[in-house]
Amino acid sequence: MRPRRSTTRTFLAVHDLGVHDGAPFIVMELLEGVTLRDRVSGGGLPLRRAVEYAQQIARGLAAAHEKGIVHRDPKPENVRRSTTWPPTAAS
Repeated sequence: MRPRRSTTRTFLAVHDLGVHDGAPFIVMELLEGVTLRDRVSGGGLPLRRAVEYAQQIARGLAAAHEKGIVHRDPKPENVRRSTTWPPTAAS
């Protein structure tokens, strides 16, 4: 199985995937930053920011779907806001 490539920066880069000793693995880039869950735990987001994040996440998911990539677990813990990228979905 080969990783599918997404050119959008809304998803982490997947460098490798496979099976080792019967256990599946995925090697992804390391992305430091705050999760969306962490960000909203302090009382939510201003409406404009929430809409911006939702649009960026939706565009990223749509671009992935166009390439046959399905993120099976989109949730606030899997969305990270880094200092250099827009919100990024982790697998």
